[in-house]
Amino acid sequence: MPIGTPTDAYAAAFHGKGNTISNLTISFTAAMGNAGLFDILGRGGVIRDGGMITPNLQCSGSFLGTLAGSIASGAEVRSSYVQGGAITATGGIFMGGLVGGNSDAIKAGYSTADVIGGSADNIGAGGLGGVDVWDEGRDGGD
Repeated sequence: MPIGTPTDAYAAAFHGKGNTISNLTISFTAAMGNAGLFDILGRGGVIRDGGMITPNLQCSGSFLGTLAGSIASGAEVRSSYVQGGAITATGGIFMGGLVGGNSDAIKAGYSTADVIGGSADNIGAGGLGGVDVWDEGRDGGD
């Protein structure tokens, strides 16, 4: 299960301090859900200074990303990265190497993960984020 939920978004700081998470595997199927280490990074939430090495996500849902399914306005991902691995989506709408839904919140990050969409439902796919437009009112509980 991802950290946080759509009604209780993670809105604190997650400082990686240069550490990495290796070989994380997430297999998740949810109609209109989010998938990633964090479900939704809420307003004021920060993920920084950490990395993921060869993660493997096999998911179906709305917003799919290795670090976070989606990021609300006022949250940020800073100096974080993903090396290798893959996000494989069947039915995912927006998917990215770092995050699925982004609100212009990625600062100095990168991903070399493969992003693979397997259906006509895959509307947006990208190396960093699947979509970079966000409704400011949807921030995980506010």
